[in-house]
Amino acid sequence: MSNVRGEVPTTLRAGVLDSNWQFGVGALWFDARDGAMNGRIDVTDTDLVDSNYEAIQFISGTITNVHFDGVRINGAGTFGIQLQSPGSASFTNVTATGLGRAGVYSCLGENGFQLTKGAGNSGWDGPSYCGPWPDPIYTDPTNPPTSTTTTTTTTTTTTVPPGGNLARGKAVSASTATGGFPGGNAVDGDANTYWESANNQFPQSLTVDLGRSENVGRLVLKLPPPTAWEARTQTLSVSGSTDGTNYSPLVASAGFRFDPASGNQVTIPVSGTHRHLRLTFTGNTAWPAAQLAELEAYASTATTTTTPPPQGNVARGKPVQASANGGFPGGNAVDGDANTYWESPNNAFPQAFTVDLGSRIAVNRVVLKLPPATAWAARTQTLSVSGSTDGTNYSQLVASAGFRFDPAAGNQVGIPVSANHRYLRLTFTGNTGWPAAQLGEFEAYAG
Repeated sequence: MSNVRGEVPTTLRAGVLDSNWQFGVGALWFDARDGAMNGRIDVTDTDLVDSNYEAIQFISGTITNVHFDGVRINGAGTFGIQLQSPGSASFTNVTATGLGRAGVYSCLGENGFQLTKGAGNSGWDGPSYCGPWPDPIYTDPTNPPTSTTTTTTTTTTTTVPPGGNLARGKAVSASTATGGFPGGNAVDGDANTYWESANNQFPQSLTVDLGRSENVGRLVLKLPPPTAWEARTQTLSVSGSTDGTNYSPLVASAGFRFDPASGNQVTIPVSGTHRHLRLTFTGNTAWPAAQLAELEAYASTATTTTTPPPQGNVARGKPVQASANGGFPGGNAVDGDANTYWESPNNAFPQAFTVDLGSRIAVNRVVLKLPPATAWAARTQTLSVSGSTDGTNYSQLVASAGFRFDPAAGNQVGIPVSANHRYLRLTFTGNTGWPAAQLGEFEAYAG
């Protein structure tokens, strides 16, 4: 940052919550998502005052050759420095007071980001914090807290359903693990502890050995229940094996949404007799790693049946699969919030969006929505609708046509269908308002 003589660059209460990725944005944000950032950057004689979240953030890609000198952090809701990407930076005469949580957030390991510390640093260079996203704590910069660590003890009583959790306490193996978050945390019976893989290294896998072949009917996957864990969609598949060597697919790769409002857990029906069960993760909308607090497996006799309300939206919260996404994942289109949305990569038609209703349901209409904000101008998207009972063979329900989304009509369209399918798919081939497929909500209603 450069400054005019006699003036000191200052940010005041900068940084907001990123509604798509559900983490706080720093007052100073370094992002190399589109390519490595290695040109020299100097940040000098700067005041970062009362930042809403972290004061300084390195978010993605590889970022090097950044130099801080004479930077004063006077109050931050969470951290002084948040490291989410590999790289390096030097810090000289960087001081911090009034931090809400800790000096540095980093789960990258010792070699993930190189901090070169010169003289005159204070208030932020203690041990790094690594854990779930905290809510910000606003502090008075002139009266910093005496401790930045809050310890909460939570006692959870769990009633084990008939048949019992077959995976609890069993042997597990993880493809990788971030220090302090080993695979064994996912089978210890405590949803407050969790496994987390290495960052920015998909795919990742977690495998549990049940000890003997079991007839498994469903899996329950959990993330920690504290409100600090925001909603997220993890893309994963399930496979099984009797010998630990030869695995067969049980559930195809799809996006599964973990939402604090529904206990931060998902239930996945499976079938067959297996000794080894494997989850393979390829994406996470909230953190660049696989995360799992509990992997529970229940015998096929312990099943649950969910009957959707006859007139309710039977697609909400169900697993989805998008042909691709441009940073706005498919799970956004079934979260019940039309302000979040799925968007495919640009200039890459056709694109497909598929929702798994969980069982065959007689659907008589689908409602497609775009965000209602006035910033979304009217547009026409060309798309078709198809259905399937097995997820492989699809039949056409609605031929390809142009559907107009207009803010004056709520930016939504209703499409009559006549279907008795488990899977519903939209195939997009055009959009007059943006060179990509866009969908705020996909809703399906039973007849």
